[in-house]
Parts: sequence; structure tokens; C-alpha cells
Amino acid sequence: MVAWHRTWKADLGLRVIGILFCALAYLACAKMAAVHPHGVGVAAFALAATGFFAGSAGTAMALLGGHVFDEIEISARWRTRDPAPEPIPQGQPADAF
Repeated sequence: MVAWHRTWKADLGLRVIGILFCALAYLACAKMAAVHPHGVGVAAFALAATGFFAGSAGTAMALLGGHVFDEIEISARWRTRDPAPEPIPQGQPADAF
């Protein structure tokens, strides 16, 4: 079975949603600019946050489409390592610890 995000329809849909998010970001920033002369309040911060998050997600989805879900390989330097078990000292039973 093919993953849902590997189809051309899903790729196109993600790109369209990304463009809609970019439009939402534009509208939020335009509204924030219109509200700004009246004072900075909670509404201005909410509009700024909406513009930032919608713009970031929209840009990523519009440019990458279905490739947003591609797996990447993490360098060995940044991988988590299982801690090595401590050796049991010689001559003592294992349940003594």
C-alpha cells in the first residue's frame, strides 16, 4: 500500500493548503499593521503569532509538498546511544547490587 502523502493528489493538496496558509499569514499581518497605531495589545500579539506560524508552515508546505514527510538520516554524533551496562565485578554475585 502506498503512503497517502506519496500520491500526486496529496502533493498537490499540500501545496494548495500551503498557499492558503501563506494567504492567511498575509491577512493576519495586514490586520496587525492596521491595528498597530491604536496600541499594542493581546490582539496584535495573536495576529503576529498567527502570521508567523501560518507563514512558516505555508512556505514549507507550498515549496516541499509531500516531501515534508521525507525521512532524513541523523548524523552519528547526534544520535542517542544506549548506555553501556556496567560490568559486574569479579568474585561477587550479580544480585548483590
